[in-house]
Amino acid sequence: VTAVSSEAYAPYIKCPLLYLSASNDFHGSFDWASYIYDALPADTIRRISISPNYDHHIFLDQKEMLPLFMGAHLKQNNIFPKNPRMVIAKGDSGKPQLQLRLDTSKEIEYVKLYYGLETVNEFRRFWDEAEVVDQGNGFYTADIDVLHLDKGLFAYASVKYKDGYYLSTTVSHAIPQDLGCTVAAAETSRIIYTAEDNTIGWGTVSIATDPLPQHLFMPIKADENGITVAKSSVLMRTYRLYDPRYQAPSDKAKLKITFSGSVGGNVTVSIMDVENEDKTAYSYSKQVNPKEDGEIVVSLQDLVNASGKTRSKWSQSPLLQFSGMNTGLYVSQIEWIE
Repeated sequence: VTAVSSEAYAPYIKCPLLYLSASNDFHGSFDWASYIYDALPADTIRRISISPNYDHHIFLDQKEMLPLFMGAHLKQNNIFPKNPRMVIAKGDSGKPQLQLRLDTSKEIEYVKLYYGLETVNEFRRFWDEAEVVDQGNGFYTADIDVLHLDKGLFAYASVKYKDGYYLSTTVSHAIPQDLGCTVAAAETSRIIYTAEDNTIGWGTVSIATDPLPQHLFMPIKADENGITVAKSSVLMRTYRLYDPRYQAPSDKAKLKITFSGSVGGNVTVSIMDVENEDKTAYSYSKQVNPKEDGEIVVSLQDLVNASGKTRSKWSQSPLLQFSGMNTGLYVSQIEWIE
């Protein structure tokens, strides 16, 4: 194993390395990639850039990374910011706290801190966005609400600079109680998603060469009530159902999706598991018109694959996706009902 496993090669990588990928890439675990990345020789120049909640694609904010990296090391025409550094520690509130330090030599466009709660399979981890506090001088923090102090907390960070650099950290992991944390403030919820969440935790599938073209994204738009909502004319997918906070209360529970907007559409709701041997989509389609019937309610028995089979447990297919979403048709809420 030490001769053929990918991690065995890490100590021998001496050339500059750019790892450009996604947090849920089913062809390469982000957790294991982080382990290999951190095992490189200390003097190996390295940068990592990770798109959140995508499985095998990078998104538009990473589009400059490859030409910038090649330019820096082949043409010496730019100087990269230093790598961001993040740790998980005990915050003053008693909650686990993400602590990030950044190079401020270049103007920062935004900072994102992502976290995921412990799950059986890291490929299905839902990466939520933390509320970031700018403490000044390149120091950022975020207190995290967890369900259990004795369960794993995973986190990473990304910073986007205005001149195109998009740098991430590797995955950090901690058990909150081992840090001395005393507060677990998260709760389970039957509300899986609301419009106020915008596009947090949503991804799509590329129909073109990465990075994903702008038209494949879910742009933000305010509805008639002033609420920002996500819209898309392409497939939308999320692992929210796999997060311990949002899992089905029972296998008899039904999934209720509420739509709003000015137009209707034939929407297909699917569940699937791209990590399992059965990658089949179990689907249900319905013509939705928000002005008349703006809801889809589905049980496990309603979701059928191409062979007419159904699933017996919601946990068997944790990836939720929508297709057939016309521009102007919005997902305003997703919830469990019984």
